[in-house]
Amino acid sequence: MADTTKKQTFGDRLLLALKAHRLSITAAGIAEKMGDGIDSRAVATGARLLVKRGQITMTYKKGRGFYRFVRMTPSA
Repeated sequence: MADTTKKQTFGDRLLLALKAHRLSITAAGIAEKMGDGIDSRAVATGARLLVKRGQITMTYKKGRGFYRFVRMTPSA
């Protein structure tokens, strides 16, 4: 149970970092923004869970994955 809470907390921090950036960013860029000794591999692993939940999107450009926060706005 503690492991699930830890994952949720990391996911929340990851979402906040993406919201603050407002543009597509690589896992390495997110890790740098989050600090605390977090590496890009940890970010990529956490981001996969958020992609499955539909909270962020992932695109590839020149072989690199870029993550972006999905804004849930009502359609006009």
